[in-house]
Amino acid sequence: MNTQMIICILLFIAMLISFLIAKLPLGVTAGTVAALLVLTNCTEPDTILKGIGSANAVTIACMIILAVGLGRTSFPAKLTSGIRKITGGNYKLAYLGVLLIALALTSMLTSPMAAYAIAFPIMDSVCDEFGVSRSKAQFPLLVVCLACCAILPLGGSISQAAVYDGYMQTYGFTQGFTALDFFQGRWPFIFIVLVWAYFIAPKITLEKPVAPIAALEAKKTASKPLGSFADITGVCIFTLVIL
Repeated sequence: MNTQMIICILLFIAMLISFLIAKLPLGVTAGTVAALLVLTNCTEPDTILKGIGSANAVTIACMIILAVGLGRTSFPAKLTSGIRKITGGNYKLAYLGVLLIALALTSMLTSPMAAYAIAFPIMDSVCDEFGVSRSKAQFPLLVVCLACCAILPLGGSISQAAVYDGYMQTYGFTQGFTALDFFQGRWPFIFIVLVWAYFIAPKITLEKPVAPIAALEAKKTASKPLGSFADITGVCIFTLVIL
């Protein structure tokens, strides 16, 4: 084990301790560790910059911005109103309904972040409607989007099956892949994750977030509602980006 490896391990442990203690902002800890990795010659500056500006990071940031924009429109409120009528004003049923929407979306779309971007403004609206803390629902929702991605034999698994089938043909294998192969191999996770998200996660998630939710604080200051043109345009832009 060389010196750089020891330094990397020590910095990693220090970063974990800092995250657990939560005395410093997460960005300060992450940025300091990244800088120390460069200064100690454990990595190159280009590697750090490429990690910050990777395609995944950009996609996640853009989808969150789009979701916040969708949350400003009337779409989540109207959908929540419909969910409230269907569930008879029962929060637990409404919560389960949004989880099922996320399950369907993460199987139809090729990106779990796109599914989460659609579902999380709806979940925020449901939480606000029923007076439940958003921090109780958002983490389980994200886990559903990630863990159940491309399980159901819909758009996501169909496209993935085509990709893997192409790999098999390229390397001369006779065995192929279909969307049902993903479903048959992973369908138990749908029930495991949903049971966890519905029964267990609300009991272990925080009642209040560690840091104030900026969007919720902004909502308390009563920002101006969007005009009809901006409202329709916002929904259309979001839908086109998803497509």
